[in-house]
Amino acid sequence: MATIKDVARLAGVGLGTASRVVSGKGSVSPATLARVQKAIEQLEFRPSHAARSLLSGSTQMIGVYIPILKGTFYTPILQVIDTELRAAGLHMVVAFGVGQGDARRQAREGIDFLLECGCDGLIVMSNALTDADIVALGPKWSRLVVLNHCFESIREQCFTADHVAGGVLAARVLLDQRHR
Repeated sequence: MATIKDVARLAGVGLGTASRVVSGKGSVSPATLARVQKAIEQLEFRPSHAARSLLSGSTQMIGVYIPILKGTFYTPILQVIDTELRAAGLHMVVAFGVGQGDARRQAREGIDFLLECGCDGLIVMSNALTDADIVALGPKWSRLVVLNHCFESIREQCFTADHVAGGVLAARVLLDQRHR
């Protein structure tokens, strides 16, 4: 697989120049741009996501943990998350509960997998985890957002529906319309 160094060598330019062409950032003369693009095409060069991640310190990936990958509940949620992340120039990596153990163990293993993949942040949907599981993440808990469940240790990072208020509103509408 060709590297950026191979592209620079073939185009007869420095590594920085080749990098500016690949990233689209910085100025390059039209003649140099054409040479580098020709080298990219000849070598069938594709930028390495891993190399970019090492340089930038960011993978541009957000991990999403869901308990199960079937049914109609999680699919629309995943679609919205993916659409929003892509609009922000980020990518989604999904893990879900499979394998040995109960739902709590599966959730912990799924989160560990996403962290090991180098995800910059995590979105978690699981009622099986405990506050102790969140605290056990140590400093990594700061990269976590929870949907549809609330943990005391990271309350400000949890987003849930207020079912009580929703029930009160629904009942009020029915009562206001004189339903019994």
